[in-house]
Amino acid sequence: MSRIRIQHTAVARYPDDAAAPAAHYEARLVPASGQGQFVLQSSLELDPAAPTQQYTDYWGTRVVVFDLHRPHREARVVAESLVDVAPRSRPPASLDWDAVLAAVPSRVGLLEQAAPSEHAVADEALVDLALRAKGLGAPILEAAGEIATAASDAHAAIGSLRRAGVPARLVVGYRHPLDAEPGAEVDGAPVHWFECWNGAWRGVDLGTGEEVGAGHVRLGRARDAADLAPLRGLAAGVAAIERIDRVTTVLEA
Repeated sequence: MSRIRIQHTAVARYPDDAAAPAAHYEARLVPASGQGQFVLQSSLELDPAAPTQQYTDYWGTRVVVFDLHRPHREARVVAESLVDVAPRSRPPASLDWDAVLAAVPSRVGLLEQAAPSEHAVADEALVDLALRAKGLGAPILEAAGEIATAASDAHAAIGSLRRAGVPARLVVGYRHPLDAEPGAEVDGAPVHWFECWNGAWRGVDLGTGEEVGAGHVRLGRARDAADLAPLRGLAAGVAAIERIDRVTTVLEA
């Protein structure tokens, strides 16, 4: 079990020091408990200050909504969470490629993650890698690990697995190096990894090709990044918004 404290500062800044008279924002910055992680504490600070409302979106991500009704040059949200993360349990068995293909049409949740989406564009070389693995009878998770280390980003891996018939989805979260000293702050940024379905959803780290573990804290999962922007909104009179994310993580136990 790892206990990780995360501070995520998300900023929406307007160009040329412009001031917007009003704005509407959605923040996806608070992890949810479940499936190997438990949120012990969470807090959110807004600047400018504003009332907030919360809901859980279609994909299961916690969303904080707020409106700003006074002139401002940027919107800043600081989220802090303390999360216990358990080692991921491993299902005793997995389905082969043909069994996965047969299961997809009967499950809405799988159909949504097997269909093309805006950002998850297949890479033909990765599709070929997946199809070769299928032809050799290699396990899906093994092929997903090879794709992860060869992919330029998580979207390419997801799109390629989907093209090969395997449901896959994007995960946004945080990764803390477990070899870091306890109590030492580690600077970072939100990270992407992906999950593929072989009878159960299994998370795969892009850097290593290994299954995600006790250093990974999940913020949200969905079809692609369009569903998971940490801070997204509209500001009156502003054509473009610069988005900045800063993350620090600390291993507390």
